[in-house]
Amino acid sequence: MIERSHLDVVSRVLDRIDLRARYAGRRKLVGRSDVAVGGVCGFFCLLHGGGRLGSAPTRGVRLDPGDLVVLLQARPFDLSPDDGTEGTCVSGEFTFPPDRARSWVHELPEYVVIRGRDRRPLPWVSHWLALMDEECRDPGPGGEAAINQLTRALLVKAVRQVLNEEAVTSRGLITALRDPHIGRAMALMHGQLARPWTVSNLADEVGMSRSAFAARFLEQAGTPPITYLLELRMEAAQTMLRETEHGLRAIARRVGYKTEAAFSTAYKRWAGVSPGCDRTFNGQPRQGVNTLDGDARTRACLKAGVGII
Repeated sequence: MIERSHLDVVSRVLDRIDLRARYAGRRKLVGRSDVAVGGVCGFFCLLHGGGRLGSAPTRGVRLDPGDLVVLLQARPFDLSPDDGTEGTCVSGEFTFPPDRARSWVHELPEYVVIRGRDRRPLPWVSHWLALMDEECRDPGPGGEAAINQLTRALLVKAVRQVLNEEAVTSRGLITALRDPHIGRAMALMHGQLARPWTVSNLADEVGMSRSAFAARFLEQAGTPPITYLLELRMEAAQTMLRETEHGLRAIARRVGYKTEAAFSTAYKRWAGVSPGCDRTFNGQPRQGVNTLDGDARTRACLKAGVGII
């Protein structure tokens, strides 16, 4: 379980997701049916019939009427119904830009099953489906935003279920938040981006030696503290550039840089474009440092300089 003091990190991560959703409504399931195509995530709730959910080449989990499935990885899935049965489900799909989701989505399981009760959806699921149906049948002003926010609420429920499960083996945000020391350090960084953090003072805050803290952070989070802090600062800056009218000097100070010049240099090395250019083009896809993975990203972060040693 994750300590309550660390849950704000989850809220901040989920709040940054610029989710886009589409609700497809009801559909019949006859024979083996695709419930998700590659390239998008999705959700569906079985209303009638049952079967097995799978992604080639494996046959996965058994599903019964009332079960709601949230597909968290963008890959094909199909449902093999019980012999001689015809099913009905409601479904939809969602996506989120990789630049806002890359740091944690890969840690999530392929799917989360929210089990029904007595072959019916849970009460909150029924209410959620009714709201989605209403928005689909009679869309009004802000209908697209309503669908997006309802889907975001479902994603939160799914992630919460993942967080409450004990069996997590991968390195990353979820694993790190379970560690009382590393989770505390992450919460401090998320909550106080402008503070001049160093590995040493983070270690002091959580009651560890510098070397032990750095090693455990890398082991649990899969990335060094220096890289994690830079990601947080640059993603926060990117959001402010695209969604607010704050000046560069104000943004720089909010994310821990003393001067606009130092911030601009770090941002360009991270994003591949200057802060002003990012604001002008408002997040149109570009190649840059933020498309790199692994050691290449770490080297780029070191070059960018985040005021941490």
